[in-house]
Amino acid sequence: MKTNRLIPWLCVAMAVGLCVSACNKETSDVNEGGQQGETKPVVTPPKPITYLQFNPEGANDLTFEYDKASGVSTITTTGNDPYIRLEAFKKAVPADSCVLSFEYSTNSGLTDNIQLFFGPPEAQERSCFTGQLPKTGASWSKIEYNLKDQRTDYSWGGAGDWLRIDFGNNPGIKIRLRNIYFRGMTPEEKAADQEKTERLADHARLAAELERYLRTSYPSKVTHVEVQEHKVVVKGECSGEGSFMLSEITPWMDVTRTQTHDLTVALDKASFTVELDRYVTIGEYKYDRVLSKWAILKAGADAPELVSHARYADEVVPVSSPEAFPFPTKKGTAGVGILNYSENDIKDLGATSATMNMNLNEYLAQGAAYGTHEEFFAGQGYYFNDNAITARDNILYQYSREGTVPIGIVLIPTGSIATDPSARLLSHPECAGGYYAMPDMTTPKGVLSYAAVMKMLTSRYNGLNNAGRIAHWIMHNEIDAAMTWTNMGDKQEQLFFMDTYIKSMRLVYNILRQYDQHAWVLASFTHCWTRVDEDYQVVSQLGNLLDFTAAEGDFRWGLAMHPYPKNLTRPAFWVDDRELTASMDVSYVTFYNLEVYDKWIRQKDHFYKGDEKRLLILSENGTSTPTYEESDQQLQAAGACWVWKKVKALDGIDAIQWHSWVDNEIEFGLRLGFRKYGTDPDDPYGKKKSWYVWQAAGTDKEDEVFEPYKAIIGINDWDEIFLK
Repeated sequence: MKTNRLIPWLCVAMAVGLCVSACNKETSDVNEGGQQGETKPVVTPPKPITYLQFNPEGANDLTFEYDKASGVSTITTTGNDPYIRLEAFKKAVPADSCVLSFEYSTNSGLTDNIQLFFGPPEAQERSCFTGQLPKTGASWSKIEYNLKDQRTDYSWGGAGDWLRIDFGNNPGIKIRLRNIYFRGMTPEEKAADQEKTERLADHARLAAELERYLRTSYPSKVTHVEVQEHKVVVKGECSGEGSFMLSEITPWMDVTRTQTHDLTVALDKASFTVELDRYVTIGEYKYDRVLSKWAILKAGADAPELVSHARYADEVVPVSSPEAFPFPTKKGTAGVGILNYSENDIKDLGATSATMNMNLNEYLAQGAAYGTHEEFFAGQGYYFNDNAITARDNILYQYSREGTVPIGIVLIPTGSIATDPSARLLSHPECAGGYYAMPDMTTPKGVLSYAAVMKMLTSRYNGLNNAGRIAHWIMHNEIDAAMTWTNMGDKQEQLFFMDTYIKSMRLVYNILRQYDQHAWVLASFTHCWTRVDEDYQVVSQLGNLLDFTAAEGDFRWGLAMHPYPKNLTRPAFWVDDRELTASMDVSYVTFYNLEVYDKWIRQKDHFYKGDEKRLLILSENGTSTPTYEESDQQLQAAGACWVWKKVKALDGIDAIQWHSWVDNEIEFGLRLGFRKYGTDPDDPYGKKKSWYVWQAAGTDKEDEVFEPYKAIIGINDWDEIFLK
């Protein structure tokens, strides 16, 4: 993403590659896993065709050569932001021509996402990602992207419009391209497009049903659900005349679609207590009802009528009960385990918490093999990769032993879907690109595979079996920017998306609470607040969380926020973000106005069960040094002073994990870390000034080390940075 809201490295550093995006999800190149934009043998298109040419004027971070005789353009990337435009259209592209087709050849391959900008104007909100360009060797391959939605959404394709192509983020990539043109959709593509339209219309209907469900005051109520070792006890009250029944809703069912509910038990009393077996056979699975929620239905002429909200388990019998693992201090960092000496650096910095990616597909194997072991869940055997688990054990055990509180981020990299059956199995079937996928919450196989991985991880990392501890779990990444960071398809209605997200949160939580009753599951958001930079509004999504909680029973969910500066490339946020206020209707929350988070989380009506403040951490945030010059390092260090002073003083914020502790080359030229690039020719991994600031934070040297940075910010006292 080449804009102010750049792609945070923490959540991509562990990914092997990237997959296709919304731009090409409906092309004819579909592989077994549903991913598109794959290469295929070159087929000569029918003539005549108008081929598009590049316009090298204004190209950035690349060299361009064009051979007129062969019609081949050669692009070699030279920096972290390579892009070039195609010539503007001399006349409008025909309305039915929306599939962009081209042939390419590359020995190196492009492992980053291509990004297309639809100009004019050239803006992030008029762009989309299209996936990788795999190696072809000396041969040529064709790749095609269906841009029908972009043509419609941006009213794009007229005379004078143009397309900008961004070739990832890395120098040294050489790609040859030819025969660039637009074509119409095939009958198969038209049928797929129609199916997508109908599917999205049904999702919109479901979202409307969920809205009514959440706003309805039902006459009957499920009052308590207790999951015991072998039984589930459900209590409730029926109101009114008619025949009532208790209904079980599994995670892959929709609460408003009562005709799909599996089990119903007749209720013959106004006040009831129903005792059921905890484990029940559903198809080939021995299903654990700890994952279910329960509602009351009334018999109707055509279909049962929902007459209560559904309720998840209020109590779950514990399998283990570790002691609480609170943050010793508020100071933490991110990117744990990326380099061999990160452990020593975190100790030297005095960081007492650390985030780490947990890419679920890396743990789940597809069968028995050397280096795997089997565990049973839902009556099925699941195989797990011992090497991946051992590597995580070593890090977690060491950190847990020394008092560092690890926080896991539950992720499924979309770049693995095309080649990794485990990623494909775990990913939502409508995933259309981005960097991470929503888990599959639509099928028993997908849901229970996801549950099996989370059961293995949460039972292993509860601190009681010498494998270490994960104290809290961040559920996916930046859900307001869902298409990029928690993808389950484009143009999804917000309530439909949030219903799926909360199902994922509840699944993990009800498994987790059996092994650690102190852990929180945390929702992840960008620095937006009321502003919508990509897909959804953060404040509105928080409202959805509160609404579902009120309707279906509360659970220990908290917040993992990412208050980067508005412009990630500029470290002096106290200048650039000064229009931001502490008002609850502000557009962004950055380091400048963290008071907004503090106010929100400390509102009594936002508390867990009304009496406990929810956990709130700043799990991914930092400022960049544009260069390693002294002045830029001072600006970053001053920002670190600012944020530490605020976090330390704001009681609603429990911890901050600075992103990240070391600069990384794949992060679009950003230098967010406390250390320099490992490839820096003069000082590889050298400590920046911010390293010393973070080391001093919270110690008796804090005032001394922080003092010179007041002048850089332009204040006389740290009290001046706080907003009313």
